[in-house]
Amino acid sequence: MVATIDSYSQYQDVASRATPSIVMFKAPWCSACKAMAPKYAQLSQQFTDIQFHVVDGDEQPEVAMDAEIQSLPSFLIFVDGARHDTVVGANLKQLEKVLQETQAHWTRLVQEEAARRSRPRHTGVHQIGSHEEYLAVVSDQSGLISIIDFQTPWCEPSQAISPDYQAFSQQYPQVAFYCVDGDEVPEAAIHASIEALPTFVVFSNGKLVSQTVGALASNIEGAIAQAITVPSSRVVV
Repeated sequence: MVATIDSYSQYQDVASRATPSIVMFKAPWCSACKAMAPKYAQLSQQFTDIQFHVVDGDEQPEVAMDAEIQSLPSFLIFVDGARHDTVVGANLKQLEKVLQETQAHWTRLVQEEAARRSRPRHTGVHQIGSHEEYLAVVSDQSGLISIIDFQTPWCEPSQAISPDYQAFSQQYPQVAFYCVDGDEVPEAAIHASIEALPTFVVFSNGKLVSQTVGALASNIEGAIAQAITVPSSRVVV
Protein backbone atom coordinates (compact mmCIF):
# COMPACT_ATOMS: atom_id res chain seq x y z
CA MET A 1 0.00 0.00 0.00
CA VAL A 2 1.26 3.46 -0.94
CA ALA A 3 -0.02 6.44 1.06
CA THR A 4 -0.12 9.95 -0.40
CA ILE A 5 1.46 12.80 1.53
CA ASP A 6 -0.79 15.85 1.22
CA SER A 7 0.92 18.35 3.51
CA TYR A 8 4.27 19.42 4.91
CA SER A 9 3.23 18.45 8.45
CA GLN A 10 2.33 14.97 7.23
CA TYR A 11 5.75 14.66 5.61
CA GLN A 12 7.44 15.75 8.85
CA ASP A 13 5.47 13.11 10.73
CA VAL A 14 6.59 10.40 8.30
CA ALA A 15 10.24 11.53 8.42
CA SER A 16 10.31 11.55 12.24
CA ARG A 17 8.88 8.07 12.82
CA ALA A 18 11.01 5.36 14.38
CA THR A 19 9.74 2.73 11.95
CA PRO A 20 11.24 2.71 8.42
CA SER A 21 9.50 4.73 5.71
CA ILE A 22 10.18 5.54 2.06
CA VAL A 23 8.89 8.59 0.21
CA MET A 24 8.73 8.76 -3.59
CA PHE A 25 8.85 12.26 -5.06
CA LYS A 26 7.10 12.55 -8.42
CA ALA A 27 5.26 14.97 -10.72
CA PRO A 28 2.46 14.53 -13.31
CA TRP A 29 4.73 15.59 -16.19
CA CYS A 30 7.50 13.12 -15.25
CA SER A 31 7.32 10.11 -17.60
CA ALA A 32 9.90 8.17 -15.58
CA CYS A 33 7.76 8.67 -12.49
CA LYS A 34 4.71 7.27 -14.28
CA ALA A 35 6.68 4.24 -15.42
CA MET A 36 8.02 3.64 -11.91
CA ALA A 37 4.70 4.02 -10.07
CA PRO A 38 3.33 0.47 -10.58
CA LYS A 39 6.71 -1.05 -9.70
CA TYR A 40 6.84 1.09 -6.58
CA ALA A 41 3.41 -0.22 -5.58
CA GLN A 42 4.62 -3.80 -6.08
CA LEU A 43 7.61 -3.15 -3.83
CA SER A 44 5.26 -1.96 -1.10
CA GLN A 45 3.73 -5.44 -1.10
CA GLN A 46 7.15 -7.08 -0.94
CA PHE A 47 8.74 -5.00 1.84
CA THR A 48 6.03 -5.06 4.46
CA ASP A 49 8.23 -3.71 7.29
CA ILE A 50 8.60 -0.43 5.40
CA GLN A 51 5.85 2.18 5.05
CA PHE A 52 5.53 3.47 1.47
CA HIS A 53 4.55 7.04 0.66
CA VAL A 54 4.37 9.28 -2.39
CA VAL A 55 4.36 13.06 -2.73
CA ASP A 56 3.70 15.27 -5.74
CA GLY A 57 6.53 17.78 -5.82
CA ASP A 58 4.44 20.28 -7.78
CA GLU A 59 1.57 20.18 -5.29
CA GLN A 60 3.87 20.17 -2.25
CA PRO A 61 6.84 22.41 -3.18
CA GLU A 62 7.66 23.06 0.50
CA VAL A 63 8.17 19.34 1.02
CA ALA A 64 10.36 19.03 -2.10
CA MET A 65 12.41 22.02 -1.00
CA ASP A 66 12.90 20.64 2.51
CA ALA A 67 13.96 17.28 1.07
CA GLU A 68 16.36 19.05 -1.36
CA ILE A 69 14.89 17.24 -4.37
CA GLN A 70 16.76 18.08 -7.57
CA SER A 71 15.49 15.41 -9.97
CA LEU A 72 12.54 13.08 -10.36
CA PRO A 73 11.77 10.49 -9.35
CA SER A 74 13.65 10.56 -6.05
CA PHE A 75 13.22 8.12 -3.19
CA LEU A 76 14.04 9.07 0.41
CA ILE A 77 14.31 6.38 3.08
CA PHE A 78 13.89 7.24 6.77
CA VAL A 79 14.70 5.07 9.78
CA ASP A 80 14.50 6.02 13.44
CA GLY A 81 13.59 9.62 12.69
CA ALA A 82 16.49 10.31 10.33
CA ARG A 83 17.22 10.08 6.61
CA HIS A 84 18.78 6.67 6.09
CA ASP A 85 19.37 6.56 2.33
CA THR A 86 18.42 8.15 -1.01
CA VAL A 87 17.87 6.76 -4.49
CA VAL A 88 17.68 9.16 -7.44
CA GLY A 89 16.15 8.12 -10.75
CA ALA A 90 13.99 5.25 -11.96
CA ASN A 91 16.57 2.60 -11.06
CA LEU A 92 14.50 -0.36 -9.91
CA LYS A 93 17.45 -2.61 -9.07
CA GLN A 94 19.14 0.06 -6.96
CA LEU A 95 15.90 0.86 -5.19
CA GLU A 96 15.23 -2.80 -4.44
CA LYS A 97 18.77 -3.22 -3.10
CA VAL A 98 18.41 -0.23 -0.77
CA LEU A 99 15.05 -1.49 0.46
CA GLN A 100 16.55 -4.91 1.21
CA GLU A 101 19.36 -3.28 3.18
CA THR A 102 16.91 -1.03 5.02
CA GLN A 103 14.64 -3.92 5.99
CA ALA A 104 17.65 -5.95 7.18
CA HIS A 105 18.89 -2.95 9.18
CA TRP A 106 15.48 -2.53 10.80
CA THR A 107 15.29 -6.24 11.65
CA ARG A 108 18.65 -5.97 13.44
CA LEU A 109 17.45 -2.94 15.40
CA VAL A 110 14.30 -4.77 16.50
CA GLN A 111 16.28 -7.84 17.51
CA GLU A 112 18.81 -5.78 19.46
CA GLU A 113 16.02 -3.96 21.30
CA ALA A 114 14.31 -7.26 22.12
CA ALA A 115 17.59 -8.66 23.45
CA ARG A 116 18.15 -5.54 25.53
CA ARG A 117 14.71 -5.76 27.08
CA SER A 118 15.13 -9.47 27.86
CA ARG A 119 18.36 -9.02 29.82
CA PRO A 120 18.25 -9.69 33.58
CA ARG A 121 17.07 -6.70 35.59
CA HIS A 122 19.57 -5.19 38.02
CA THR A 123 18.87 -3.87 41.50
CA GLY A 124 21.19 -2.49 44.15
CA VAL A 125 24.53 -0.70 43.90
CA HIS A 126 27.67 -2.71 43.17
CA GLN A 127 31.02 -1.55 44.53
CA ILE A 128 33.79 -1.52 41.90
CA GLY A 129 36.95 -2.67 43.64
CA SER A 130 39.60 -2.47 40.92
CA HIS A 131 40.60 -0.57 37.82
CA GLU A 132 40.18 -3.74 35.75
CA GLU A 133 36.61 -4.14 36.95
CA TYR A 134 35.92 -0.49 36.13
CA LEU A 135 37.29 -0.91 32.60
CA ALA A 136 35.10 -3.98 32.07
CA VAL A 137 32.01 -1.97 33.04
CA VAL A 138 32.71 1.07 30.84
CA SER A 139 33.73 -1.02 27.81
CA ASP A 140 30.68 -3.31 27.91
CA GLN A 141 29.16 -3.61 24.41
CA SER A 142 25.98 -5.50 25.32
CA GLY A 143 23.75 -2.42 25.26
CA LEU A 144 23.39 -2.35 29.05
CA ILE A 145 23.23 1.15 30.51
CA SER A 146 25.56 1.62 33.48
CA ILE A 147 25.94 4.53 35.90
CA ILE A 148 28.97 4.94 38.17
CA ASP A 149 29.01 7.08 41.30
CA PHE A 150 32.50 8.40 42.00
CA GLN A 151 32.68 9.22 45.70
CA THR A 152 34.77 8.90 48.87
CA PRO A 153 33.85 8.20 52.52
CA TRP A 154 35.08 11.65 53.59
CA CYS A 155 32.96 13.54 51.03
CA GLU A 156 29.81 14.72 52.82
CA PRO A 157 27.79 15.39 49.63
CA SER A 158 28.64 11.86 48.44
CA GLN A 159 27.30 10.37 51.66
CA ALA A 160 24.26 12.63 51.62
CA ILE A 161 23.18 11.55 48.11
CA SER A 162 23.82 7.83 48.76
CA PRO A 163 20.24 7.00 49.92
CA ASP A 164 18.79 8.62 46.78
CA TYR A 165 21.27 6.72 44.59
CA GLN A 166 20.31 3.46 46.30
CA ALA A 167 16.63 4.28 45.72
CA PHE A 168 17.27 4.96 42.03
CA SER A 169 18.88 1.52 41.70
CA GLN A 170 15.57 0.00 42.80
CA GLN A 171 13.48 2.36 40.68
CA TYR A 172 15.43 1.75 37.45
CA PRO A 173 16.25 -2.00 37.35
CA GLN A 174 17.08 -1.78 33.64
CA VAL A 175 20.20 0.20 34.59
CA ALA A 176 23.28 -1.24 36.33
CA PHE A 177 24.36 0.95 39.26
CA TYR A 178 27.96 1.09 40.48
CA CYS A 179 30.06 3.16 42.84
CA VAL A 180 33.80 3.76 42.96
CA ASP A 181 35.83 5.00 45.91
CA GLY A 182 38.16 7.49 44.27
CA ASP A 183 40.77 6.95 46.99
CA GLU A 184 40.79 3.16 46.61
CA VAL A 185 40.68 3.08 42.78
CA PRO A 186 42.41 6.32 41.72
CA GLU A 187 43.11 4.97 38.22
CA ALA A 188 39.38 4.82 37.52
CA ALA A 189 38.90 8.42 38.64
CA ILE A 190 41.78 9.52 36.40
CA HIS A 191 40.38 7.56 33.44
CA ALA A 192 36.96 9.20 33.90
CA SER A 193 38.52 12.68 34.29
CA ILE A 194 36.87 13.17 37.70
CA GLU A 195 37.51 16.66 39.05
CA ALA A 196 34.86 16.92 41.79
CA LEU A 197 32.86 14.62 44.05
CA PRO A 198 30.38 13.18 43.74
CA THR A 199 30.35 12.71 39.98
CA PHE A 200 27.94 10.34 38.23
CA VAL A 201 29.04 8.95 34.86
CA VAL A 202 26.70 7.07 32.51
CA PHE A 203 27.95 4.63 29.87
CA SER A 204 26.19 2.59 27.19
CA ASN A 205 27.76 0.31 24.58
CA GLY A 206 31.23 1.38 25.62
CA LYS A 207 30.50 5.09 25.10
CA LEU A 208 30.12 7.99 27.49
CA VAL A 209 26.48 9.13 27.58
CA SER A 210 26.61 11.80 30.29
CA GLN A 211 28.54 13.11 33.27
CA THR A 212 26.70 14.79 36.12
CA VAL A 213 28.64 16.63 38.83
CA GLY A 214 27.16 17.29 42.26
CA ALA A 215 24.72 15.77 44.73
CA LEU A 216 21.48 17.03 43.20
CA ALA A 217 19.08 14.08 42.97
CA SER A 218 16.95 15.61 40.20
CA ASN A 219 19.99 16.01 37.93
CA ILE A 220 21.11 12.44 38.55
CA GLU A 221 17.67 11.04 37.88
CA GLY A 222 17.40 13.19 34.75
CA ALA A 223 20.65 11.72 33.40
CA ILE A 224 19.37 8.19 34.09
CA ALA A 225 16.02 8.86 32.42
CA GLN A 226 17.69 10.44 29.38
CA ALA A 227 20.03 7.48 28.95
CA ILE A 228 17.08 5.09 29.01
CA THR A 229 15.16 7.16 26.47
CA VAL A 230 18.08 7.92 24.13
CA PRO A 231 20.87 5.48 25.05
CA SER A 232 23.06 6.38 22.07
CA SER A 233 23.15 10.12 22.81
CA ARG A 234 26.23 11.81 24.17
CA VAL A 235 25.21 14.68 26.42
CA VAL A 236 27.48 15.97 29.16
CA VAL A 237 25.70 17.74 32.00
